[in-house]
Parts: sequence; structure tokens; C-alpha cells
Amino acid sequence: METRFLDVTDQQQISSFCRFWLNRFSRPTQSHLYHYTDSSGLIGILQSKMLRASNIAYLNDAMEYKHVADIAQARIHDKMSDCCSQFSKLLLKGAYHELLLGQADVPNVFVSCLSEERDCLSQWRGYGGPHAGFAIRFDVQELMRSLENTGIHLLPCNYDEALHKEFVDEALQMSLTVTQARFEKLGLSSEEDVRAYIKDVLSYIFWNLDWFAPALKHSSFAQENEWRLLRRGAEVGDIEFLAKPTMVSGYVPVQCRRADGLLPISEVMVGPSKNADLSAFAIKALLQKLGYKDVPVTRSRSPYRAV
Repeated sequence: METRFLDVTDQQQISSFCRFWLNRFSRPTQSHLYHYTDSSGLIGILQSKMLRASNIAYLNDAMEYKHVADIAQARIHDKMSDCCSQFSKLLLKGAYHELLLGQADVPNVFVSCLSEERDCLSQWRGYGGPHAGFAIRFDVQELMRSLENTGIHLLPCNYDEALHKEFVDEALQMSLTVTQARFEKLGLSSEEDVRAYIKDVLSYIFWNLDWFAPALKHSSFAQENEWRLLRRGAEVGDIEFLAKPTMVSGYVPVQCRRADGLLPISEVMVGPSKNADLSAFAIKALLQKLGYKDVPVTRSRSPYRAV
């Protein structure tokens, strides 16, 4: 992402802010993560040897991407009444407008969800429902190695809403500080130049901060202990499409094969269902057919009636 007005020092300040907060939101790297899916998803992943990163607007909880935007809008509204400089008011007004536009659009952000939890009842409910759900265990070190130079990043989700508000407040303050100082140095005076400046710097700042929105989730989801494979800015040619019962959705294939051409997986768990034994038998056969000779197929210990 390029900017016409911010110089290298300004850009470094914004990058340093993002690195600092990525560290604040980080969690210890896990050795394994679990991808929950249904039967068709499992077969598709194993046969194609890839994951699907869905457009975030098409996830089960369509509002989750807007969680931080909602916080930011409320904070901007409060801050606008306290601002004394005309430039600050113009920048905050522009940011508020950009957030409104962003909530109306389908974002160019694609995610594939993984969990630290091996046998999680809420995940079985979400992905299996009354039918069969499955959890595929990925070896994180091999997964990360396979994703090098792909533009796909693995980020932990954070559920601390107080920390989210602190992040938004500091992001607003950083944005005002950096852009006000540059604005004064440039000495822009015409209305057209000021509008162009605000549009440019907001686009650059939002592009850098947009990494955080898919990973900051409401506290009610905390038990999922989720991580996300994230890709932004996919070209139309990279997007595949999938028919669902009520819509057509877009996704980006995530190529994550080991050197031997297989996925970096080390277990497939069959979720609670009436025919779990039959499913386990078929999955063992499918794994053997595809070359996964040492991947165990296990059974969930969650009771079916609780799902």
C-alpha cells in the first residue's frame, strides 16, 4: 500500500505501532491446532490437499468482523467532541465515514479458522450440528513452513474487550499525532488538497490496521481459543466459489502441503454422531487411499445427546 503524503519516518511509526500491538495480542505458539468441519468439508480438504479461506463476511457470525469497527465508531464519536483543532475533526470525521462504508461493503479478507481445543463441544455444535462433525489436527510448525511466501499469515484471536478499547484509543491517538505533524509540515491550505491528504492517509492507516479486525473477537467466543489463517487483498482470479443452501460464497484455496505433497496433519477426530463408528471406518480407508499411513482416526468423548 503506497501513500502520497506520509514519508518514511511516518510509515515507520505506523509499522512500529502495529508490531507493538501484534505482540500485545499474541499468545504462545501451539504445537497443534484443530480445524473443525463437516463431512463434505473433510472429504474436500483431504482430497484436494488444501484448506479453504472463506470471505469473512460469509462466516456463521456475520457481525464478528464489525466488532472492532463498532468500538472505533463509538470512540471516534466521543473524541470528536473533545478535539480542538479543525484538522483533527476533519480526520476523525473521515475515519468515521470510512468505517461506515467498510461495514456496508464485503471486505476483501479471507480466513480459515483453527482452534487450540481438541474436543470442543461448542465447535461440534457449530460445525456438526445434528450431523457428523470432524476435527483435523494440523502440526503448526509444518503448517507455517508450507505457508512461507504465500501471503497467508497465522494470527491468534483475542477476546479481551478492555484491551480492544485500549488498542482503538491508542490507534486513534497515533493516527492523529502522525498525520497532524505531517499536515503542518506540508502546509496544505486548499480544500481540495486537504481532502486529498485525509483520504490518502486514512487509506494507508486503515490498510495497516486492518490486520487486527479479523483477530479481535467478542468475549463470548473466548472458549474457542481460535487462531486464523488470514489473507487480504485477493485478486478476483484467486477466488473460487461455493454453492450453499441460501447463497453463493467466495473462498481462497490455501495450499499447505508438506514436501511429500500431503497435508501436515496428524489426527482426524470424528465428532459425536449416531454413526461415528461407520464414519471412522470410512475415514481410515480414505486416509490410506490418499497416502496418510500413520494418521490416527479417533472418536470424540463428548456425549451425542449434549449436541
